[in-house]
Amino acid sequence: MWTHRHAFLLALVFVLLGTAAKAAEAGETLSNGIVLPREWPPRLSDFPTSVEKDPIVPPYLNAPPAVIPIDVGRQLFVDDFLIAETTLKRTFHLPKYHLASPVLKPDKPWEMKNADHAAAMVFSDGVWYDPKDQLFKMWYLVGESAATGYATSRDGIHWDKPSLDVRPPTNIVQPGGRDSSTVWLDPEEKDSTRRFKMFRVIWGYVAAGGPGFSSNRDMRASSPDGG
Repeated sequence: MWTHRHAFLLALVFVLLGTAAKAAEAGETLSNGIVLPREWPPRLSDFPTSVEKDPIVPPYLNAPPAVIPIDVGRQLFVDDFLIAETTLKRTFHLPKYHLASPVLKPDKPWEMKNADHAAAMVFSDGVWYDPKDQLFKMWYLVGESAATGYATSRDGIHWDKPSLDVRPPTNIVQPGGRDSSTVWLDPEEKDSTRRFKMFRVIWGYVAAGGPGFSSNRDMRASSPDGG
């Protein structure tokens, strides 16, 4: 005989199955309550590469958490995602070039070996403030993709190109041809000799290491101070 108890148990089974299916489709839950899709990060093929197509709506906008805690760190209010209501009006200002621009330019012989391709520019690379040394540190493409240079600054505007022992008397920190290169300051690194990490591409091949940076088998390069 079918009873209310049977109906209750059957309903409970469906609820549990639905919850399990939803959990299988979902991924990690972040500290702010946002649930990532199981496949994260998303594949590049999922995103349009043409400006003629509408951008993909992030999953957390389609299904935001009921309550989003904002006491888990700094919040960037560039849109209304975290704002329930407000009487304020958001105003966007047009940035202006600093009068000292360009703050970095080719002015060393090794940056101007080829007059048609003189260069000193951040090409991916990285610009970080190092609280340990209280310096802004910059890595940049030297000349015609010839090497990676290193510069420091106290204010982010006036930059010095120190002489390094990698290729004296230049400020080259990573000699050899290169394409894109990225330097990362890792504040979570426990080993002080690996605070800075470099990833670079040489004509389509990922490589790492060399003078100034010590590399290991997993193709990462590291340095205690970035120089």
